[in-house]
Amino acid sequence: MTSLQAKSSGTHVGSMALRLFIEKYQPYLTLHGHIHETVEMSGELKDKIGKTLCLTSGNHNVGEKLAVLIFRLDKAHGAKRIVI
Repeated sequence: MTSLQAKSSGTHVGSMALRLFIEKYQPYLTLHGHIHETVEMSGELKDKIGKTLCLTSGNHNVGEKLAVLIFRLDKAHGAKRIVI
């Protein structure tokens, strides 16, 4: 499991089909967001599965604002999360 799959209940969740796809094809980058509280729970906005960089913005507890990721495609490892 990755740190991007943490839920407030303390359990890890996520799509096994998506994980298998990432493990098999190893894309450069994947963007996630289904688990809203993951950044708050894990303290992480990025993790890796093999060579694939996985990013999420984590929009839990931002009220009426929006958490977004800012990054350059050629330097995605330096992604920053901002709330606007």
